[in-house]
Amino acid sequence: MDAIRLWVALSGTVGKNKVFSYKDFDYAESFINKLYNSALFVKNADAEIGEKESDASMSLFDLWILDRLNSITKEVEDAYDRLDLNTAMNKIIEFYWHEF
Repeated sequence: MDAIRLWVALSGTVGKNKVFSYKDFDYAESFINKLYNSALFVKNADAEIGEKESDASMSLFDLWILDRLNSITKEVEDAYDRLDLNTAMNKIIEFYWHEF
């Protein structure tokens, strides 16, 4: 069900019709699967560590990815405020596939 919702959000901008494509649906399903698996990984890793790290003990990469996450979050919120689901979802997917 979530893959269908994601496919709809990625179907384009308002006023443009897109024909259903199994290839696009498979892409959405793969993304949802990656999102689920990484959330599980982080949850299990966090349970093993137990304590949150302070900024002082974070690596340069950790600080960079958190900075990128904050930037993407702002861009996605702006897109949602404009009711531009396509842009919001594309920003999330770009970050998740290519940076996270």
